[in-house]
Amino acid sequence: MTVEAASFSAFVRTLPAALARIAPSHESGLYAAHVHGEMDHQLRARILSRLSEQDNGLTVISSAKCLSEGVDLPAVDAVLFAHPKKSAVDITQAVGRALRRDPHVTGPSTIILPLVVPDVDGEIGDLDPGDYETLWQVVRALRAHDESLGIMLDGHRTNTSRNNPQLPDKITFVLPDGTSQNFIEQMVLLLVRQTTSLWWEGYHAAARYYESAGHLRVPAEHQSADGLRLGHWIAQRRHDFRRHLLSPERVQKLNEIGMVWNPAADAFAAYLASAAAFRAEQGHLRIPQSYATDEGMNLGRWLGKQRDLHRAGRLVPERANALDQLGIEWSVSRAEEAWASGLEAARLYFHEHRHLNVPRDYQTPSGHKLGDWLNTQLSKHNKGTLPADRKSDLDELGMIWDKAAASWQQSYAEALAYHAENGHLQVPHTYTTPDGIKLGSWILHQRQLHRGVKKGGISAERIAALTTLGMRW
Repeated sequence: MTVEAASFSAFVRTLPAALARIAPSHESGLYAAHVHGEMDHQLRARILSRLSEQDNGLTVISSAKCLSEGVDLPAVDAVLFAHPKKSAVDITQAVGRALRRDPHVTGPSTIILPLVVPDVDGEIGDLDPGDYETLWQVVRALRAHDESLGIMLDGHRTNTSRNNPQLPDKITFVLPDGTSQNFIEQMVLLLVRQTTSLWWEGYHAAARYYESAGHLRVPAEHQSADGLRLGHWIAQRRHDFRRHLLSPERVQKLNEIGMVWNPAADAFAAYLASAAAFRAEQGHLRIPQSYATDEGMNLGRWLGKQRDLHRAGRLVPERANALDQLGIEWSVSRAEEAWASGLEAARLYFHEHRHLNVPRDYQTPSGHKLGDWLNTQLSKHNKGTLPADRKSDLDELGMIWDKAAASWQQSYAEALAYHAENGHLQVPHTYTTPDGIKLGSWILHQRQLHRGVKKGGISAERIAALTTLGMRW
């Protein structure tokens, strides 16, 4: 007999005395025996047959590795793992014996595992999961036999925290009074984590993100509050999905919280819808590079990228066809895109200020050098190289093609207002209008042009216009 078998034999020999001390009411109905591999087969069969006897007594049979698969047992109500097992096969077989109940016997099947609890609370630090490997393997074997237990464990993996560890009702800790609460909490937390998949922690973090953000488009670098790399976890689930490595149940769970399986396709669809809306309103897709929608989608830059992909032959046919249906012009040049970008900036400026008298050094909030761009269009106009359709677009925004003439008209309007208010045009040389126009200096300059003191002269039309206001030359 092996040392291990001898220890189990001693266990059943001392059991009656131990039972008499801790549960005297059960002592009279106790039958305790031991079986081992070297025993006579007939004797072993007689001992095991006691399990099938229907009486009110307690039958305890110890064994050291001799009840392997293929040995039939009539009825087993409970299995006690009195010595740590390392073989997953042995553990699974033992668990299966307890769960294969006699149909005539009622009540639950019981698996019993003893735990060594430190005598002193101060001895309890962070528990080593390797010290309790038998416990984890037994519970894993149980969940393989009992789907409802697996579901409950997974649910607790989702909801368990260090502040509130929980166990399914089917698993109970029976520990001595005074056992450290820290030990109990660590054991519960370890049991749940060692017998379930990390997948559920990721799922729970994803569900919280969805509840907060309303979507599951998680940035790649995002981490949850407890440090889980949620962006990486989501990316890995997409990877698994593409390779058919996710079970249908997990796919459904992720679908319930708005999982985006193909973010690139979803983004393309969103931009395509935005482009369709722009075309419906404007009648074309010549969108400036700097144009962004009210929702913050940089539609101009996106269309430019699609054109670049198309020119390089890397735009998938389905996407190219979708853009073709919107009437996209694939051959738009960089110069045309620059024109569209400048015109859009000019429109935005006009809608805000109601004019295009833009300072030369002005840049839009997005960084477009609108002042320089308008000056370039003015230069092309003066050289006769600005196309008529582009001039027409700028005319609609009140483009000032002759800034000197516009400046004279603005000052003349102030002179009209001054005359209407004062009845004359004897303006002090230092007078400045509320709008900042130095009207006194301007009047003096017109006299100097008329007298020939300043070069450039003054036209007869301007002389007549000022004379009607009582101008003293």
